[in-house]
Amino acid sequence: MSKVRDLDLSRNFLNGSIPASINEMETLSFLDLSSNCLSGTIPRNLQGLRKLVILDMSKNNLLGVVSISLCALPSLIFLKLSSNNLSGELSSVLQNCSRLFSIDLGENRFSGTIPDLVSAHLIDIAQNKLSGTIPKCLGNLKTFTYLGPYFDELPSTLHIEFREHVEIVSKA
Repeated sequence: MSKVRDLDLSRNFLNGSIPASINEMETLSFLDLSSNCLSGTIPRNLQGLRKLVILDMSKNNLLGVVSISLCALPSLIFLKLSSNNLSGELSSVLQNCSRLFSIDLGENRFSGTIPDLVSAHLIDIAQNKLSGTIPKCLGNLKTFTYLGPYFDELPSTLHIEFREHVEIVSKA
């Protein structure tokens, strides 16, 4: 099993927890476990997945805090953990995510403020329990950014100059 590069187990009604032995799949570059009934926490020790580029664990029943080592995976550029019950301080979760291209953490229970994410092109943090203001660095991104409706109310005045391809969507 150590030679598997792509593993798509999405929409298979899988249940139970994600086994820690997934860390042994050293050649894995694509892992999609989305749209299942997986529960429990995301394994903390995933350093063996050094070639992982795309990780999608969205639309499950995962809970708990996301380990900061997840974003430290050297090849990871696409992270989708939306529609779970994940929690914790958003800035802690994204501490090592500076090189990710796409981050989707929407529809969880993350709290705190939005950290500076200067390299991400797509950011979805909608429907969490976030507070504070939108960081100025997000207005300097070169390409599209989607923040989603992440506040109960957006501040009435935003002091950020956004480039032309940046979009903030808020549901009233």
